[in-house]
Amino acid sequence: MSNIPERAGTLILSVGGSPEPLRHSIASRPWARVVFVVSDATGGGASSRGQVEDAEIVYDPKQGTRGPGLRHLPECPRDVGIVAVPPDDLDRALALVDGCLAREVGQGQAVTVNYTGGTKTMTAALVLAGAAYDGVRLEFVSGQRSDLVQVRAGSEHITEMPRHLLGAANLFALARAQAGRRAYGAALGIVDEIGRLFGAVPSGGAEPPASWRQRQQAWRDWLAVLEGWDRFAFAEAARTLAHGLARKASWAQALENQGFGPRLRVLAEEVKTGPGPALCEDLWLNAHRRAALGLYDDAIARLYRLAEAAVQARLNRLHRIADTGAVPRGMVPE
Repeated sequence: MSNIPERAGTLILSVGGSPEPLRHSIASRPWARVVFVVSDATGGGASSRGQVEDAEIVYDPKQGTRGPGLRHLPECPRDVGIVAVPPDDLDRALALVDGCLAREVGQGQAVTVNYTGGTKTMTAALVLAGAAYDGVRLEFVSGQRSDLVQVRAGSEHITEMPRHLLGAANLFALARAQAGRRAYGAALGIVDEIGRLFGAVPSGGAEPPASWRQRQQAWRDWLAVLEGWDRFAFAEAARTLAHGLARKASWAQALENQGFGPRLRVLAEEVKTGPGPALCEDLWLNAHRRAALGLYDDAIARLYRLAEAAVQARLNRLHRIADTGAVPRGMVPE
């Protein structure tokens, strides 16, 4: 548990059927304003609005403990808002929560989003909306459980979501999208940014899971192969792939099984022996890929390079003229 500074601001709090952790959230700081995100009665379901507005509610069904509704708690400020969202419609819930956040942030308020209560859809909406704003604190109430219903009273404590991990999750998704477009250089830059993010974990902050560090390294390696290939650094890309195969890395084995390894090694060999058919084929396929991405100038440039490479390959393979930049006159055939 981190030390939570006391500061006035707005608390945006999702409300479900267990009010005790929510009372703990409200009492954790002297809030200037509290906005309750409640479920509406969409589809005939029960609304959690009563947990906020009723004069008296049940806090512990087992013990029969009752107390004031959340807005009537002594710790709750007078300035209260309510946002009713559908319990299982993420698009609509996200739109409503994001609108609420935009208003609070736009008024210059320090905003904390607590996603302890409510349905899974409400939780997802609060986290997605809160993560889109710099400076918005994301937190939830955790504690000891004796069952799957609620946290044991008295064991609650506030836990902050590590925003750097959430940022890394977003960057992984962005890198995947760029790789899907075959924009390997852009994807590699994003994965490198994830590495910097992991290296800048604040003192006492939550460390990224070991599996995330392993994923970042694996993505960096396979993207380095494809990005190096993309900029004609065939030997460099082949070495990276070879290192991966030596470590029995799954990404390297996948590239090998798909036939990329043999093609890359032939291209790397042509770097030493001079242009050949492999380079010509690769330039042709690359031009098509660049055009598919809308990078037409790059596609045209690769086609120009293909025209040059085709002549170079012919001179190299048929006439043993590898260096076409300095051909002795006596070597030029009829």
